[in-house]
Amino acid sequence: MYRWAFLIISGVSTAFAAPNTMLQQGRLIDAAGGPINGNVTLNVGLHTQPTGGSAQCSEDEPITVQDGYYSVVIGDGACDLTTLSLSDTTYWVSLTVSGGPELLPRSEIHAVPFALSAGQTSGSSGAVVPTPVTTAERDDLEPVLGQIIYNSSATRLETWTGSSWAPIGGSTNQVGTGVFSWGQAETGGLGLGDEVDQSFPKEIEVPGGVTFVKMAAGGYSNGNDTTGCAIDTEQRLYCWGRGSNVPDGDSANINRPVEASNGQQWRDVYQGFGLVSCGITTSDQAYCWGYQHYGGLGNGVSSTSYLYTPQAVVGGLSWKVLSPGGRYDGAAHRAHLCGVTTQTGQANGYCWGNDNHGELGNGGSGYNPSAPGLILGYEWDWIETGSFHNCGVTVDNIGYCWGEGGSGRLGRGSTTDAQTPALISGGHAWEFIGTGEAHSCGLRTDGKIYCWGDASEYQTGRNTTGDNNTPLPISGDGTYKQLAVGYQHSCAIDMNDEMWCWGRGDYGRQGDGSTTDNRIPTKVQGNLFFSDVSAGIQNTQGTQR
Repeated sequence: MYRWAFLIISGVSTAFAAPNTMLQQGRLIDAAGGPINGNVTLNVGLHTQPTGGSAQCSEDEPITVQDGYYSVVIGDGACDLTTLSLSDTTYWVSLTVSGGPELLPRSEIHAVPFALSAGQTSGSSGAVVPTPVTTAERDDLEPVLGQIIYNSSATRLETWTGSSWAPIGGSTNQVGTGVFSWGQAETGGLGLGDEVDQSFPKEIEVPGGVTFVKMAAGGYSNGNDTTGCAIDTEQRLYCWGRGSNVPDGDSANINRPVEASNGQQWRDVYQGFGLVSCGITTSDQAYCWGYQHYGGLGNGVSSTSYLYTPQAVVGGLSWKVLSPGGRYDGAAHRAHLCGVTTQTGQANGYCWGNDNHGELGNGGSGYNPSAPGLILGYEWDWIETGSFHNCGVTVDNIGYCWGEGGSGRLGRGSTTDAQTPALISGGHAWEFIGTGEAHSCGLRTDGKIYCWGDASEYQTGRNTTGDNNTPLPISGDGTYKQLAVGYQHSCAIDMNDEMWCWGRGDYGRQGDGSTTDNRIPTKVQGNLFFSDVSAGIQNTQGTQR
């Protein structure tokens, strides 16, 4: 039995004519409250009254429903919309599924602004022209996303971007970057032009012609400061958020992406929990910027100052991947970093910076070098840094963790620190391991995700707040192809390119429309499909497929 359908109606029209088709989207839920899946026949009818009566026209739409979501076009079958009086008659949509009873209530069709304009033309040669308004009149409007006006004071077309009016043209900001952001927005860390938290994914706007392909979310673990960076198709670097993590030579916060390429072409960008960010250029050279306490920038200097332009990591090494870690720890910003160089067939892992708990993996603690130091004995594919611990995967898919061991975050069956890489329990074959404040999660080569360590905010995705010191599977039977571990939450992309998040949920970082903790993996809303994900302090970013 189908319980109800959530409807979204939109009209699509061409100038000088009534709309030929309309898009019908919704979600089908069964009587038990679960989403429908599979093949059904959806009968769509158009009525001139909200209940009873005969349909003015109807058509059957064979559809495949996934997780309850469907999309059909009304008017490409038995219904000829051009014969209906859509401009002066109110219509309601009825739905039945595979011969079942009608789903009630019916939904009233509402015109959208563009359809209203298209139904009545003006201007020379019948062209559709927005009504001219002055800047003062524009500011009195209650705008709708995408609404277009002609600003007679500025002599230009403008559109409402969701936060401001922007000119239409080659230099305007545009939606279409493919990068979505949600969660905590203080200091402009979502890149959306304001400091308004978002519990649903919202697309970042950038200058016209810019398309992002890689991105990273970060922030400041002892405050409400968030940051983000991205690289576009031309290898240019853009950043936003707290000023100390925006490498533009200035300390001011930035709430929209600004270019910070510094004369380089960039391949990758990384952000951590301790106000340090790094990037790798197309020539495999590493640069870091932000707070350089404990030598965290790897530039050979340790001080309590911020550096607002990228600093070359010393040593002349060629880098495959970097990961900035650390956090604000009361009296000091404690940053440490690790990375993997492009060397093959030999030890290629390096760490530097704060070493209170053995984070550098070299057998000691309390030594805080400001230049990369070799981790002996392993050939790494990836190393990921957390607040005070790290995990890495070797080229033969073996996982190790080291540093602080509290809450079982090292996954080796104890809560003690490890000053050199310690083998993760269970004999798993790992594709990737991510590290948060005090928990870790790993993506196995079979697509399954296991987590361990602190579960106080449900970070281990198992509907429990009890810590575990060895890897245990997250809830559900899903398989995944990408994983991002944030400070106290994690997100993953499944084999259908849908994103799921779990753990701490305040500020909307889960992307499911709520600010509550997710005890088990919960799908990010918006009917979006993702190719990449990054989880920061209290924010999340995803690149649309």
